[in-house]
Amino acid sequence: MSAALQAAPPRAVDVTQIESELQSLWGEPPEGGAPPTRACMSNLIVLCTSGASARRMPDDIAEVVRQHPSRVLLLVAEEGEAAGIEAVVSAQCHLGGEGRQICSEHVTLLAAGSRRRGLPSVARALLIGDLPTALWWTPPDAPVFGGSLFRELVGMADQLVYDSLGWDDPVTGLETTSRWAADGRAGQVMSDLAWRRLEPWRWVIAQALDPAVAPGALGAITEVVVEHGWDAMAEAWLLIAWLGGRLGWEVDSGAAGPEREIEWRLQSNGRSIRAAAVQNGRSESGVRSVCIAMDNAGRKQTCGIAEVAPGRLGIARDGEAGIQRMVSAPRLSRATLLARELARYCDPVFLDTLTVSAMMAERLNR
Repeated sequence: MSAALQAAPPRAVDVTQIESELQSLWGEPPEGGAPPTRACMSNLIVLCTSGASARRMPDDIAEVVRQHPSRVLLLVAEEGEAAGIEAVVSAQCHLGGEGRQICSEHVTLLAAGSRRRGLPSVARALLIGDLPTALWWTPPDAPVFGGSLFRELVGMADQLVYDSLGWDDPVTGLETTSRWAADGRAGQVMSDLAWRRLEPWRWVIAQALDPAVAPGALGAITEVVVEHGWDAMAEAWLLIAWLGGRLGWEVDSGAAGPEREIEWRLQSNGRSIRAAAVQNGRSESGVRSVCIAMDNAGRKQTCGIAEVAPGRLGIARDGEAGIQRMVSAPRLSRATLLARELARYCDPVFLDTLTVSAMMAERLNR
């Protein structure tokens, strides 16, 4: 039997009748059937800006609520014009213990043109008041570019979740988002799914540079080059900002070069460090490799980390034959990443990384 069930198929309702329709989902069970268990840990507002992106949401939402049951409000804000706001109500369900159906409520609100301004007020009225609220921003650009719609939605949320992977303009997006966070305008917990995808990379880099493994390496780094696929400029940028922030590097200058390459010069105790994010073509996705060069009292070394197979990172050191170590780095779906973010508290390391990212943006000469 499928792990994703549908106890209540989608049905269109009047906007004024949404709450009563949600209550009716939990009426009498079918004859001979067990009543579904209503589960809700949070409110989840999902913002899409096209019908095409909204149509790809059901599978993701089903996976999210399986791991983190929520009342889901899917807001579809399209271009064009429409007579009013359309509403569709359903229940997303999965099998729990002893064959019970565990169900979460799902409301889709569709609006176009000037009617989009009414989406936040309708969504606000549907929030369960004693539960935390998360806003999942899914358009392919930074949330801060969303104007008044973003400001109203984020104003009712405790957590903002977005994904900088695949942003149309990653440089401007990171620059604006980092400054927005650094200026203290973000009163919510902020989460970037791209940051969470970097978790295996950050762990492997920390292990490879551990003083117990590589004595003196942390103070000997002269260059960091991150190669990334066509969609992962933001991930490469965040990885460099994380490493620089953890090691206390100061951002000196930066420049955007050809072929979507960005290079920074950083300083540490009078030592100059080159850091670069380099696109390695349009056929691959995500971060592909990290090469760290070191000069330890005249002894030059390199440490390379690369995805050598799907879900596997390999570590190779200069002067040693082949790959010395393999580490599991499973590729998680964005739904799983989101569900895990909803269960997390504020990540101070991510916020520190955004602060460094803002400084990197300020020094960038384009």
